[in-house]
Formats: sequence, structure tokens, C-alpha cells
Amino acid sequence: MIYLAPNDSAIGRDGFGLLVSLNSQRQLRGREWAMDNGRFGKHGVNKKWTDEKWIAMLEKYSGDSMTCRFCVVPDVPYDARGTIALFSQYAPIVKAHGYPVAFCTQDGMRVDDIPWPQIDALFIGGTDAHKLGLEAVDLLVEAKRRGKWTHVGRVNSPKRIEQFWYVDSVDGTTLARESSPRNVSNLAVGVSFCRAKKSQEILL
Repeated sequence: MIYLAPNDSAIGRDGFGLLVSLNSQRQLRGREWAMDNGRFGKHGVNKKWTDEKWIAMLEKYSGDSMTCRFCVVPDVPYDARGTIALFSQYAPIVKAHGYPVAFCTQDGMRVDDIPWPQIDALFIGGTDAHKLGLEAVDLLVEAKRRGKWTHVGRVNSPKRIEQFWYVDSVDGTTLARESSPRNVSNLAVGVSFCRAKKSQEILL
């Protein structure tokens, strides 16, 4: 389990990586990292998002694409059909730049809706109802069975991190709102719990 932070507040801290997005100025510095697509805004779709900005981000970090855990293909927040329709348009662009392809899930999606052969990672998006319900559990279990990297977005507390102890990574906005050492330490508690629980499960 790693926590992908939106900034450098947890730099050098074990269990933390970096999630880059549109307009990010972060330096990777050898850290574990992944790339969001910037489509999600405060009220759904980010209205300032453009193909040009997104492709510029892909090109900016393309020299490090081989170390990227996943790159999220542009989706339509809270719209399953729209997200599925966009995937075939944008996934080839992600792949052409050398990034591992991640598909972002939305409410109502089932296992058969996911383009499994074309992806390297599954990113759980959608509403909290989708994320915390059986839909996400079924999708994550299938992703694990297929050997895909698993990630859950908008995870903003140690308690929520612990709920997803079995996934490979999570991200959240806690450190974007307040990048204090206290918040970093609180999130680190959740990451440590997940790592310990995974170790126990492996031993069992």
C-alpha cells in the first residue's frame, strides 16, 4: 500500500508516493508515482480541462513513463456510459506515450463493463456509494484476480485508508487542503495498518 500525495508534503516518508495531474510542477525525484487525468472538478467534470492540456502533461513526464504505476485514461465523472465511450478514444494515446493504462470506474459499472485486456490498472472513482459498496468490492476482487494494479481515489482519512487495506494504492485531497506534519503522520498511521494487515494475510 502506498498513499499517492498531491504535493511534496510527505517527501521522503516511507509509504508515500506522488500523484501528478494537470498543471503539476512536482519533481518525481525517484519516488513511486502515478498520473491522474485532471477531469474531476469540484462539481463533476473540470470545465477547464482540454485535450491539449492533458497531452502536454503526458509529454512532460514521458521520460519517466516506465516508472509510472498507472496513468488514468480521461473519464466522465459520475457517468458510466460516458466513461466507457471515452476510453476507446483516449486509451491508445496513453499507451502510445508509454504509460500503464488505468480505467476509472463509475457508479453502476459491473465486472463485464471493464475493458480488462486493455488495462494495466483499475482506479475506483465515482461516488462514495459506489466506492464503499459491493460494486467496488466486486471490481477490485476481479482486478486482483487478473493481476492488475488497484487504486482508490478520494481517500482522506486513516479510517478510510484502513477500509481499503487490500488495494495497492490510494490518494486524497487531505494534504492539498492542509499539508501539515500532523496530517502526514495521521495518513501514515493508516498506511502502516494496511501494510501490517497485508503481511499477516500473506503469512496466513
